[in-house]
Amino acid sequence: MKSLLAALIFFAAFPVFSQHEVRFERIAVEDGLSQSSIKSLVQNKYGYLWVATLDGLNKYDGNKFYIFQHDDENPNTIPRSDIHMLFIDKSQNLWVSTSGHLSRFVPEKNNFVNYPIILDGKANAGFVVNDLDQESDSILVLSSNAGIWNFNPFTGHFSRKADMQDFDDQVVRSYCNNDSGLATKYAVYVRSSTETKFTTVLDPSSRISFYYVESTHEIYVQTKQSLLKFDYERNQFITLFTFPTIDDVDEEQMRILKLTNGELWVVRKEVGTCF
Repeated sequence: MKSLLAALIFFAAFPVFSQHEVRFERIAVEDGLSQSSIKSLVQNKYGYLWVATLDGLNKYDGNKFYIFQHDDENPNTIPRSDIHMLFIDKSQNLWVSTSGHLSRFVPEKNNFVNYPIILDGKANAGFVVNDLDQESDSILVLSSNAGIWNFNPFTGHFSRKADMQDFDDQVVRSYCNNDSGLATKYAVYVRSSTETKFTTVLDPSSRISFYYVESTHEIYVQTKQSLLKFDYERNQFITLFTFPTIDDVDEEQMRILKLTNGELWVVRKEVGTCF
């Protein structure tokens, strides 16, 4: 008996939202993936696909998976093998989020530089980074289970982000500094350059997966029922695709990634077991 595999739905990019080529594929442990619960996916400009799971970080080169896991005997491995989030910054650095840590992959050495989460002078093992947005070379904006924070990778210093006090006690899934979009577990907010407060633009009945494409300023949201895209002119979300089956979808395992070739990958994991 084994857990059901994560289903990937591929959307080919078309100018008309109502037309999509949809095909269903599966990522399998038998193909070399370290574990089937996918937490995050990113792709760098060299075409490598990085997949975070609950038991290791996977690098896929199109033919083979290479697995990175924690090793108690090696301080230059990732601090934990259960990974929450991946992020590629503007310098193509890969950042890895685990409970209580941020880590930066060093490709020349094939290892990691680890930054423990130190808040107000104390280590915080329960702090989880859900997403990163790069404001500058010295400021990474962290969306976390304790609001929004700034992180300086040169000093290792963490500090509260100014003007975000309304979200201090919330689980923030993602924050887009350029377009002032913000997502919590259950809602999406936007704020124009002339406003000081965020406005709710999506408040579904289920949890959401939020994805921002910085190069094109696109905002996608996956709910249990559908895939949505934000229309800036209408100031609302439009439906791209309605999923045929929603009853057995794990809301914690919904992910989105847009590849450099224009394909949109949607990850949905079914709840249950197969034999």
